[in-house]
Amino acid sequence: MMSVFDDKDFEYGSTPESLELAKRFANRTTKQIATGDPQAFGKLSSADALSALENGTYRGLEGIDFGTAYGSPVARLPNGMVVDVTAGTMLSAIKTREAKRREIVAKMLRANDRDAYREKNRGSFDALLSGLVEEGGLSEAAAQLYRNEFDGNNPAAVLTTLLGFDRTDMRAIKAAEETARAARDQTHNDQVSRRLAQTTQNLTLQVEQGASAQDKARVLTLSAGLAFLGEAARGADWESNVSPDEMAESFGLKVVLSDTNLRESLVGLRKKIAEDSSYDYTTDPAFATFVGGLSKAAARITPFSPEYATAVGASLIGGDGSLLETGIQRLEQRTSNQITRSLDPLLDRAIPQGGFVDRNENDTTYDEREAAAYQYGRQALRIAGVQGASSMSDRQVVQKIRELANSNEAVSQEMLQVMTQFKTRFEINDFDSALRADHGAVILDGRVTFPSVGDRTVGGRRRPEPVIDPDAPRETVEIREPQGPMMD
Repeated sequence: MMSVFDDKDFEYGSTPESLELAKRFANRTTKQIATGDPQAFGKLSSADALSALENGTYRGLEGIDFGTAYGSPVARLPNGMVVDVTAGTMLSAIKTREAKRREIVAKMLRANDRDAYREKNRGSFDALLSGLVEEGGLSEAAAQLYRNEFDGNNPAAVLTTLLGFDRTDMRAIKAAEETARAARDQTHNDQVSRRLAQTTQNLTLQVEQGASAQDKARVLTLSAGLAFLGEAARGADWESNVSPDEMAESFGLKVVLSDTNLRESLVGLRKKIAEDSSYDYTTDPAFATFVGGLSKAAARITPFSPEYATAVGASLIGGDGSLLETGIQRLEQRTSNQITRSLDPLLDRAIPQGGFVDRNENDTTYDEREAAAYQYGRQALRIAGVQGASSMSDRQVVQKIRELANSNEAVSQEMLQVMTQFKTRFEINDFDSALRADHGAVILDGRVTFPSVGDRTVGGRRRPEPVIDPDAPRETVEIREPQGPMMD
């Protein structure tokens, strides 16, 4: 975004130092132009330099010395290797590198000239600003912002602005205050936008780089909270426009849901309040730690003031708990959606396109089918966020899947689906008894099918609904009553 103070069109006078630097750059020899700059190349590798011949990366090109060998164009890499290049490739690379060099030199010259202008006019700037403060009543906060801007990248624009204010005209002083506030707000907004973009990019990479379904759901939840903060924190005084309750609901809750430690801390603090009417959570170090976690998350976009952070934390603790319960349900649903999206293609990859060969015709087919089933189970557990799933034995895979399917974890429904896949898609019987005993399976012919998972109930277990396979022969259907307790 364009700054309130903008010097981009101002022509600074050239200093003798700048003129000398420009002269030396213009008078370089052909050899100097064709030679790379090790300092600009830095610690990149020869592979980076070689790749730069294709992608035109400036720093990579600075690692290359161009020349000829026996009349043919060549490029020498940092490791001493010489590679043949076409004349067109060499000329294009040199042209690209030179354009960037000229851009860098132009910035250096402008910086030199700007610094010289600032020092030359500092006395005038100080006198003007002092007059506005002492005689016109300009606030010290606004004066400090003008000082910061003058010492930044736009000294000419700041000085020109001050010259336009009449210290005896209160309207001019008010305009000076408003200009200062606008500059401060814009600087703040630019910082927030930049941090939000960078943080969002980093979180997106986490989702794309093989994170578990639970981690993906937490990251997506956190991203939504940070996005709200980025939009709400507009202007340097944004805290006065966004209530702590609103920030707690739209940002704080999502941070808590994405961080296991913060969630446990919030639940623990609320439990203490419920059990002891005289308990004062504001004096509990655990509350300070909880608020610190919220502040740390907010600082990724823009810092909270201590008072505001405390108010947001208090809003989360003092509510009726429905927001937290609803948030947990939504997080579980988001986790479930992530797992489902990951399991479907995983199952397709686990089974060969033509299916497994009949094991009666090939003694090794059962082993292949079994290996594929357990590997599918390991990958399903990894997606569900189980640590060490990839190194589990076949027996451990079975035990863990059954344990999760019978739990109240967010992934229980999906693990039950994995159990059914072992029988219906891999013809592995490891979970037959578990499904009959724990989940009221309906046995249909030799091609056993299983009940649907049913609807999840808030804070409880599922109630399976029997499903009869319509393709099963009528005369062979035998329906058994569910064994073991049904789930509420």
